[in-house]
Amino acid sequence: MVKPAFVLPLLVVVAGARAGAEAQLPAKVTVAEVDYEGRAHFRVTTPEATWFYDRAGGGFSRLVDRDARDWISFHKEPLSKFPDSVGAGYRGIPNLVFGQDNPDAGAGHPGFDQCDSTLVASNLIRTVSKSGRWSPAAHYWGTDQGGPNRERPDIKHQHFDRWRWAYFGDEASPRVLFIAQQELDELPDTLWYLGAENGGAITATNGMIVFGLGRGSNTTAHFRGAGQEFVLGFLEDPAKDAAAHRRIAATIHQTLSTKP
Repeated sequence: MVKPAFVLPLLVVVAGARAGAEAQLPAKVTVAEVDYEGRAHFRVTTPEATWFYDRAGGGFSRLVDRDARDWISFHKEPLSKFPDSVGAGYRGIPNLVFGQDNPDAGAGHPGFDQCDSTLVASNLIRTVSKSGRWSPAAHYWGTDQGGPNRERPDIKHQHFDRWRWAYFGDEASPRVLFIAQQELDELPDTLWYLGAENGGAITATNGMIVFGLGRGSNTTAHFRGAGQEFVLGFLEDPAKDAAAHRRIAATIHQTLSTKP
């Protein structure tokens, strides 16, 4: 079984969370106030990775592993210009609230100013959207249906299915990044690659992986109500073959069976 690197619990509480939510971080975690891209951040330092949390955006802008690789690489300029922002402002975790007619659009995503985040204890961050409606307590790939896969579905051939978890890696990295959903559901999920050039083409030299739990076609959001919970973290395994995939799968399932 793979020994997990630091795993961060992400409690995502959607509409109806006016009271706010809190995320208790493990004892070996430290939190400091820093600036990144000219924006106020909390830098969450762990034994295995450093997370940069945009306080006004309510989302992670950087995730730097112990080899100094940034797995998010958000930049605020351009913030919302297609396809240029694929290599800049579109990046972030969890990229939570969107929609032209949604007054909370941008909450849960770095670069926007829809949230208030405070450090309420030495290792406790509280984030609430300014409306009070939202409160989060933030190559190759594989899912609970198999892997590792080296195909890259593009903007014209998006994958839609139902997954509980997924991981993502690179041939040059000794680890993978995974995200998992605590509770099973029947909602659609999506995965595809979006390039920063040529209309989002897969041939672009810069781009990002788009993975959305509860995200259907035409960027339709399907999560409703409070209490959605996810886990995000690194696993120290390069996932080169089917045996590595099985080790990763076993570790993710063990993580889900023991809630933090």
